[in-house]
Amino acid sequence: MNYIILGAGAIGSYYGAMLSRQCNVLLIGRKEHVNAINSQGLKIDGSKKGIFKVKAVTEVEEIKENTVVFLTTKVIDSHNAVLSIKNKVKEDTIIICLQNGYGIEELVRSLVDCKVLRAVTNQAIIFEEFGRIKISYNGYLKIEKSEESEKIVEDLKQCGLNAEVSKNIEQDVWKKMLVNCVLNPLTAIYGIKNSEVIEHQKEMKGILNEVKLVLDKEGIIFDKEEYEEICKIKFSENLSSMLQDIRNNKKTEIDYILEVKKNKKKELEVKKNKKKELEVKKNKKKELEVKKVKQIAGN
Repeated sequence: MNYIILGAGAIGSYYGAMLSRQCNVLLIGRKEHVNAINSQGLKIDGSKKGIFKVKAVTEVEEIKENTVVFLTTKVIDSHNAVLSIKNKVKEDTIIICLQNGYGIEELVRSLVDCKVLRAVTNQAIIFEEFGRIKISYNGYLKIEKSEESEKIVEDLKQCGLNAEVSKNIEQDVWKKMLVNCVLNPLTAIYGIKNSEVIEHQKEMKGILNEVKLVLDKEGIIFDKEEYEEICKIKFSENLSSMLQDIRNNKKTEIDYILEVKKNKKKELEVKKNKKKELEVKKNKKKELEVKKVKQIAGN
């Protein structure tokens, strides 16, 4: 398979570099990053060091048949990124959304006429400078189940990545969302490393309790132990993406993390109100029927 990494930031650059070991890979990124990669290679520090000679460009000119596109832009940039390739996708093109937030795959499906899959990762990568990234934590990559997913996962594994086909992608996405709801806002508010968030147990538990109320009503059930485990996670020493965005004066992904919880809550309230309205109408109808029966009996 051919692979295009649409959004070669920290995560995208890492997966692109690793896939380039055995696959045909094209990175799409910012001009400065692209120039650095093409001139000196993509440098990786941390647990997996090396310099990777992978082709990088600023925009997609063509998408060949049998191509997988990993969408790894910031979720707020997804719309424009997908529009840039909308007229280039083939019938067999597969777009894999590997981003924070919930529901991004629905947006992508509304824009393109090809298969769109969701994926989640807990990989921790730091974008050190143009042409250089650092691995802070080696995590997993889970891809939504489809006919092609096993082949994609096999490619990832052969290139040294910890990948698997998800048994329940919605559950996996929400579990990642739980972590993001806690990690990103708290590290951004307090200006701390991910590893320091564990010191704010009260806030962590408060956020998780609120999210749990929404998920329980949506039928997305996690065990009590799973919520408790999140409060015990020993996060890596790196900075969360949200804190990095704030420090770099960039727009954050807060709307796609916490707003999802808020919107789900609103949806539940709307459903509840509609149910009440139906019950009121039903009761009024019964009252009218009883009144009518009494009138007939009285005559």
